[in-house]
Amino acid sequence: MSDFRDLTGEEFNNTDGTSSRSFITSFADFMSRQFNDGEEIAFHAYRGEIVLVQSVTNHGKSTLCRNAGLALATGGEFAPIVSKGKPRKVLLLNLEGSGGRFQTDLAVMTRDFTSSEIELVRANFLPTHAPVIDDELLSLSRHMDVLEQDARKYSVDAIIIDTASAAFSIHNENDNSEVANSVMKRLLTLARKLNCVVVVVHHIGKSRSEEGNSREPAHKARGASAWGDFATSIFNIEASPEDRSRIQLTCAKRKDGDNYTAIMKLSQDKRSFTMTEEKPPIFTTSYEKTVQSITRETKTTEAIEIGKRLGIAERTTAQNLKVAVKDGRLKRVKHGVYAPLETAATASSIEKRRIAEVPNNVIDITSNVMRAA
Repeated sequence: MSDFRDLTGEEFNNTDGTSSRSFITSFADFMSRQFNDGEEIAFHAYRGEIVLVQSVTNHGKSTLCRNAGLALATGGEFAPIVSKGKPRKVLLLNLEGSGGRFQTDLAVMTRDFTSSEIELVRANFLPTHAPVIDDELLSLSRHMDVLEQDARKYSVDAIIIDTASAAFSIHNENDNSEVANSVMKRLLTLARKLNCVVVVVHHIGKSRSEEGNSREPAHKARGASAWGDFATSIFNIEASPEDRSRIQLTCAKRKDGDNYTAIMKLSQDKRSFTMTEEKPPIFTTSYEKTVQSITRETKTTEAIEIGKRLGIAERTTAQNLKVAVKDGRLKRVKHGVYAPLETAATASSIEKRRIAEVPNNVIDITSNVMRAA
């Protein structure tokens, strides 16, 4: 690939007598350029772009990405994130867990594939587990050039990195500058150099609750906001507390349409997710449950007891209360006492309004808990 400065811009004379090209392009120059990245690959992302797939531990993000990778390799459909089309070359870097577990998972996923699909998997799917380079585990902080060279040999269309924390040696993942410069910009450069999509599997933060509740869905990632800033598409995964095989897949960011949420069901026999026709949301986060349970002036200790009956950890309830005040969802009347914003309204009117707004499953749980309290 030629250097960008060789393709665009005008030549200027420097003060030392040498000449150089400007990286700035005119409208005419830009419109006359030929781009080869205008093709959507998967996850609503084009070549040269980054996708972020995130959830808390053990909520199905690795399984989802493996399903997507196999669909891409065979040219199959995996709604809503992979459309049916021509087979793609996919590199999946599995950097966590055991190789045997990974191998068994792929064997189950491909067990019912046709012979032609198996041939496509063998030709296009590159499952790589915990590679070792110079007697040390692969670290993209040091081995990005090696990855680029090897991936270029296979002309990959997509690279799936599972997970970001295992792939990079980061001193402080809360540091926007470090995450931007040491991780995301380097991955973006890799995607553009190889003209492929890079899918990054990451963990959702726990600073506000176990589900990583955030005021902005696109910034649920653990650590710095730069994780989400550089991604073209972002997908959040939340598992139903009533049925761990059902997940809520939320597209929190995309460039080619509205965000959406889909409910997917995992077949344990096939280790494969399938999109259902259910209408989301099917469950409520602990943050929402905490806010909705405060229908009158409530002490922190009382809120914690209500939270325990709702299955919310003591620390999470306390944190949810503080965040709700910052979000403008609750009011702190005095130290250790919280109330709804409608403090001027009667308790009965507050109750009626909240019942009208709260999903039925939450109403039943909250009502039972308040009576018990």
